[in-house]
Amino acid sequence: MFAQCSPLAWFYEETFRWGLEELEDRAPIGDWALELQFFAHDLDNGLSEDHIVEGLPVHINYRRFADVAGMPVDGDFLALLSTYFTEHLNAVHVHSRTRQAVLNLI
Repeated sequence: MFAQCSPLAWFYEETFRWGLEELEDRAPIGDWALELQFFAHDLDNGLSEDHIVEGLPVHINYRRFADVAGMPVDGDFLALLSTYFTEHLNAVHVHSRTRQAVLNLI
């Protein structure tokens, strides 16, 4: 598995190991590839990692929040953002301070 890796890579391996059986129910593991995006305000260069977890290729990509501003935005992306982020952030049960803290991050 991960002979030498970052603590984050180890966490991802342990976290996603349980989902392998579910993936295999849909297609052989060899047909899958997993790409994880990790965002932070500041990162060292060259942190991206590639691993094989139980036969599943996993690429961990580290990006800065500032990099998001340069990413292309299309209708599909905006629809995903609305469905999986904006609607949840604006839910009644999300405290206004939490909402503001997230908005300040982005």
